[in-house]
Formats: sequence, C-alpha cells, structure tokens
Amino acid sequence: MLNAFAFVFITTLIMTFSLGSINYFGIHRAFELMYRGVLENSMDYFIYSDENVYYFVPETLERNVLDYFERNISRYTHEYDISFYYFNAENDSYCSSYCRSVKISLKADLNLLFHYEKARSFSILRGYKNG
Repeated sequence: MLNAFAFVFITTLIMTFSLGSINYFGIHRAFELMYRGVLENSMDYFIYSDENVYYFVPETLERNVLDYFERNISRYTHEYDISFYYFNAENDSYCSSYCRSVKISLKADLNLLFHYEKARSFSILRGYKNG
C-alpha cells in the first residue's frame, strides 16, 4: 500500500513538473517573441517642426497586447495579469500623455510549482522626417 502511494505521488510530481515546464516555456516564448507589429499598430504621430513625432496610444496598445496574449498564451493558462507603465526614457519618470516608452509586465500562475513573472520595456527611439 505504501509503495502504491509513493508511486502515485512521484508520478503526479513528475507530470506536474513536466506539464508546468512546457507551459512555462510556452508563455515565455510568446512573451519574448511579441512581434513588432503589435507595437507599431499602436502608434500615432503629430507633426512638430516638419518632423513626425511618434508616440504610443495607450488604449490601442493595451487592446492590441491583450488580444495578442489572448491568442498566444490562453492555451497555457487562463490565470494571467498584464500591466502597463508609461514612462519617459530620459529620466524614467511616469508619463501621462504622448508617451514614447512603455513597460509591459506579465504575471501568470501555471500550477502550484510554476509562476511566471516578466517585464519588457519598449521605446520609440526617433521620429522620421516627412517626405
């Protein structure tokens, strides 16, 4: 009886670890490979001194990122939280409008053994001249 209990316990542990690690690396791959189009489709610009000045539109960016994660990590877990922090890259202070930098954080619970938490920062480095 004790051997059967030990066998079930060890098998459950191995299965939890195997499935958890597969899910962990699937989420990590989706987060790290978030393609440029998600961010580029979330930008707008205004013209200042004959130069286009690009910035992120928060509502569009958040909607695009949420859609991306819904399509790419929902098969691994349904328990995840995404947060956004807009900031000025020059001095790392909070930005409230016309932000050119954003930090996207993802937290996900996979099972009792695995928890994923990572953040990435994205910045618009320069605008492009008209013409």
